[in-house]
Amino acid sequence: MNKLLILFVTAISLVACNNETKTTAQEIDSTVAHSKYYLEVIKKAGGDFSGFNLGDKVKVAQEVLGEQNLVEKEADYLFYKFEETYSNADYEIFFKDGRLNEILLDTYIYDETGNFDRAASAVLFNEIKDDFLKHFGNKYMETSDETNEILYWRNDKKNIQLIHEVSKAAVHVYLDISEFEE
Repeated sequence: MNKLLILFVTAISLVACNNETKTTAQEIDSTVAHSKYYLEVIKKAGGDFSGFNLGDKVKVAQEVLGEQNLVEKEADYLFYKFEETYSNADYEIFFKDGRLNEILLDTYIYDETGNFDRAASAVLFNEIKDDFLKHFGNKYMETSDETNEILYWRNDKKNIQLIHEVSKAAVHVYLDISEFEE
């Protein structure tokens, strides 16, 4: 009986801890094949996107990317800039009522000579799309023309857009939450 009680208390404690912080930011699994573009742009694995979970408290969200590439910090906003070999990526993180409300990623992909690399941006776009299909399920809408491909997901109260801006070899990610769960 005592073992059952200990197991029950342990399980309740784990659930209570998980409700406080949902972020599962972790290093990207090196055994999974990712392109060099993905590894430059996506900084962490897990969460809704790149280690972040919409609805996380400010302190938890601030720990995902750390301080090294933090350019601007306000009470309700974080701006990170990453300039890598093949990519320039900007993460904008917005908070509302002390919770992560919106994640924006704008990234541009380049070749070895510094020119836009449209083929490489398509590779990154498809890798992020695969991540989103696994995490959020099937997209509910898609639009495309010669210059853009836009995919949309809605999961619970989360709105997700993934955009491939072909002419500029850019990939944009927008996630927001319409209201927080208590």
